Amino acid sequence: MQFKQIILFFFLFGVSFFAFAEETTAETIGEEDTLTESHLLFMKDTTVLLKKGDQRISASFSMTNDEQSNAFTIANRRSFSLALSYSLGVGYGTEVFVSIPVSQIKTKTTAPLLGFKEEKISSGFDNGVFGIKKTLFVQNEHRPEFVGSLSLSTSIGNRNEAYPERKSVTAGLMTIKSIDPVVIYGGFSFTNELKDGDNSIGFRLGSAFAVNHKIAFGGEFAINKTLDNDATISPVSTLMLRGTYGMSKDFSIEPSVSFGLSDDAPDTTFGLSFSWSL
Repeated sequence: MQFKQIILFFFLFGVSFFAFAEETTAETIGEEDTLTESHLLFMKDTTVLLKKGDQRISASFSMTNDEQSNAFTIANRRSFSLALSYSLGVGYGTEVFVSIPVSQIKTKTTAPLLGFKEEKISSGFDNGVFGIKKTLFVQNEHRPEFVGSLSLSTSIGNRNEAYPERKSVTAGLMTIKSIDPVVIYGGFSFTNELKDGDNSIGFRLGSAFAVNHKIAFGGEFAINKTLDNDATISPVSTLMLRGTYGMSKDFSIEPSVSFGLSDDAPDTTFGLSFSWSL
């Protein structure tokens, strides 16, 4: 089943990007280029692109598959998520943003030796995210760009077993270096769970390659570690591949796929995002 999903993803990936290649190469010579460069679109969630008064809205769809098994049970978990996001440029190299996700989780647990089978379906709001990011230092020939961020993640709506009450604060710092046509970035974050006091740290390292002013693709490696005295809690690591296609100066699409590299990470996540600049 997962193999078919991977084939379908890459088929959709190709349609989303390279079906427009003819349009890209057929542009009128000398036509004024009003598009945001593709590598910047790729980095829109990492760096600050919006000037004072500029706005952006995004809709992101994702499907996550995960299977956990031991000697007696097999647990299959599949979730579908839709997140609506809004960003506003407030000037001085600063953006504020909010993201509200809603999802459905389907869990199937079986114990073949015991003849046990259970299925659950839960729907609701995931944690909403409210935050701010600011360019601390602009890139020049001697140093990369530095972007700081601060966000609050908090529960929305009614809570249940699948969507427990949570609230956390995350502070992050990213460094970005553009060496045309490649962008290399990396950074770390620190998260404090306000409800139970647990802390975690995360690291990201990635790069993007601009095929032309419309198309960019790249990958990112991420690892998150809970700072807990329990040594059995292992880091969660993932590898994400994604691309960006700027269809116009105001609209872009972004397919992505993530693979879990550790036991606690979801096996695969397929995503498709749409962004509009206002």
